[in-house]
Amino acid sequence: MAEFSVRRSMKLNGVYSKVIKDVLPLAEQPIRFTIGIGEILEFHSAVFEKVDVEKISINVAAYRIAEDVRYYRQLAGLNKNMTKTINRSACLKKCDCCK
Repeated sequence: MAEFSVRRSMKLNGVYSKVIKDVLPLAEQPIRFTIGIGEILEFHSAVFEKVDVEKISINVAAYRIAEDVRYYRQLAGLNKNMTKTINRSACLKKCDCCK
């Protein structure tokens, strides 16, 4: 019985070491990007809220939230460019050289 337990333990250790090898680099990425536990928990909460509200799978919810963030960033960039254009236009209207 003890021999079986040792074999099982060795097998589990092998599985765990493979999982650690595969997962550890992924776990290090948020640290490199200075993403804290707070942001990770926010994303986790948002995913599960979307799952509850929209009755979709966790994978789909996570993907949709990532899409929402991407669209939000694009929209922010467009708004920034629009503000610059409006400011330049107002400046040109006030400028004597353009009249």
